[in-house]
Amino acid sequence: MRFYKKIFLRLTSSFFIALYLISYNSHHVQEIVVRETRYEATLRNLKEVREAQRATPRSGIRKGYFRPLQAPSKCLTVMPSTEELVLEECRGDPSQLLSWHYSYDGEYADKLMSDFHDNKCIDAGKAQLIKEGKPLILYNCHGGQTQYFSYDYTAKIIYRVDDTRCFDYRFAVAGNSSDPRVAIQPCDLREEVQRWEFDMTSETFS
Repeated sequence: MRFYKKIFLRLTSSFFIALYLISYNSHHVQEIVVRETRYEATLRNLKEVREAQRATPRSGIRKGYFRPLQAPSKCLTVMPSTEELVLEECRGDPSQLLSWHYSYDGEYADKLMSDFHDNKCIDAGKAQLIKEGKPLILYNCHGGQTQYFSYDYTAKIIYRVDDTRCFDYRFAVAGNSSDPRVAIQPCDLREEVQRWEFDMTSETFS
C-alpha cells in the first residue's frame, strides 16, 4: 500500500510542476507579445504624430537641456575640443544648452543647434557612412537630412526624422568613464538607454 501511495504522490507532484511550468511559459510568452505590440504601437504613434503635425502648420524654437533617464544628473553636452556629443554632469552652461528648431509646415525640418557655437547643428555624419555606434557631432548647419532630428515627448526619444535611428547613451553608462559619447543607434523603444527628458527653459514661435 505504501508503494502505491509513494507513486501517487510522485505523479501528483509531477503533474503540478508541469502545470506550473506551462502556466509560467504561457505568461512569459504573453509578456513578450505585449512588449512587441507596445513597441510596434509606439513606432506607429510616431508616424501618426508627424502626420498630425503636418496638418497643423507651426514652427518655433524650444531651448533647454536633455537629460538621460538612466543618469538624470547628467546632460547632453558638446565637447569644445572635439565637438562630439557626450554626457557630463549638468552645470547649466552654454555647452549643454540646445535649441530645438521645429517646423511643421509639411516638410521635416527639425534640427538641434548648440548655443555654444554659432550656426552649428547636431549631425550624424555623411549619410552613406552612418552606422551603429557612430558618435554624434556638431557641424556647420547645411539643411541636409543628416541634421534632421526631433524629440518625441511620449516615447522620450531623440530621433532622425528620415529614418528610425535614435540618440543612444549606452556607452556613457556602461561604467567606462573614458567613453562618455552619445551615438546614433537603430531605435528600439524597449531600450532605456535611448530615453531622454527635455527640460525646456524657453519657447518662441515663428
